[in-house]
Amino acid sequence: MRRTLLYFLTVVFLGGLVGGSLWAMDFDWGLTLDNAVSARGSEMLSESEWSEDFVAALWGRAYRQNANGGSLDLTVQGSYTYSLERPYIFDLDLLRFTGIFPGRSVIELTAGRFVFQDVTGMILDHPADGLLVDFLFPKAQIQLGGAYTGLLLNPRSDIRVSKDDFVEADDDSVTLGPSRALVQASITIPGALWYQIMTLQALAQFDLRDDDMAEIIHTQYLGLFTSWRLSRNFYLDSHLTLSSGLSPGTIKDTWIFSFLYGIGLLYFNEEMVSSRAHLKLYYSSGFIPLVLLAENFSLDVFRPINQPINGLVFNPGLGNIMWAELLYTFRPLVRNPNRSLANIQPGLAVRPYFRSTMSNVDFVYFDPTSDGMYLGTEIEASLVARVFSDLGLSLRTGVFLPGTEGFGVFTDERKPEFLVKVEISTGL
Repeated sequence: MRRTLLYFLTVVFLGGLVGGSLWAMDFDWGLTLDNAVSARGSEMLSESEWSEDFVAALWGRAYRQNANGGSLDLTVQGSYTYSLERPYIFDLDLLRFTGIFPGRSVIELTAGRFVFQDVTGMILDHPADGLLVDFLFPKAQIQLGGAYTGLLLNPRSDIRVSKDDFVEADDDSVTLGPSRALVQASITIPGALWYQIMTLQALAQFDLRDDDMAEIIHTQYLGLFTSWRLSRNFYLDSHLTLSSGLSPGTIKDTWIFSFLYGIGLLYFNEEMVSSRAHLKLYYSSGFIPLVLLAENFSLDVFRPINQPINGLVFNPGLGNIMWAELLYTFRPLVRNPNRSLANIQPGLAVRPYFRSTMSNVDFVYFDPTSDGMYLGTEIEASLVARVFSDLGLSLRTGVFLPGTEGFGVFTDERKPEFLVKVEISTGL
């Protein structure tokens, strides 16, 4: 009841904040329809596995441009989702108020339900209910924010940190998702030292469960992200995040420490059939049985706030894993006057995966006696097309070839997997 009241008061606050100026606002609305169908096949499966997600979303927007260069923007979106697992989910996807207030610096205020992200997109990239404030100075950008995740529907929430969070993911008796408070802050310095962009960020989540028998985990993240322009077409990005965590216990508290590292070389060349390519490398820590430096201390598996998607067929969780991604996309008909043909974009990606430590990984047909590190390689081919301005198509197909001998970690029972996914998106 308190959660419902809190959300109601938030809506009333946002409505009152802009309600006095609604008469001077421009209004717009629309309907978007998205459908994704995929089929998975393998010798391990008795028959092909099908999945479908159909989403119909209705949105509305009220917008006002002020004379001083500022603006007010209120956007609302609700949706109906059909899947083979659940015939219906009605949800409020977006309730976002954005105000831009110029002055000596520009202040951008965002409040309501919207997507919160960390600078890498690997630790946090998820809707939540909260407030975000950006202070835009000529030589720096400072961002402060806080959010609450306990009002999200459980089937739509990917906020999963503790064991209890993952257990509840498929529990239809649980209505709302994990209850956590998020706090984040960052400072970005652009244009220094030869096109460098540098961001220092701090992020924390606090477990608000009140069950004495549940696993309670609070985690904090301190990270540095840099982006360099090496030449006209090449860029280099890197990020390092150190994480600490606390799991309170009835007898003693346990501290956990972990880290995440990533580096990527990116290539952009619009003149060469709009070619884009990158080579990215990622490493997330796993448990290492080191000599304890202090009581209740351990180097552990890296725990993001929500798991990122890092593969099509094979999508391991971010923890005790390292992988590379080589991706190339282009638009062969980019100079064609027909925009539908010019926007056709084929692509190819290769992703080899390894476990980062010798500790066990939670995968089907994992061989616990293996001393190998190689999990396997995924190969993906894709074709994306914007047929009309309001109609998009995507075809993705991939195969995962598991590592089963020598340096591999799987038994011979682990067979290759294939997946085909078709997505259609349109708006009215």
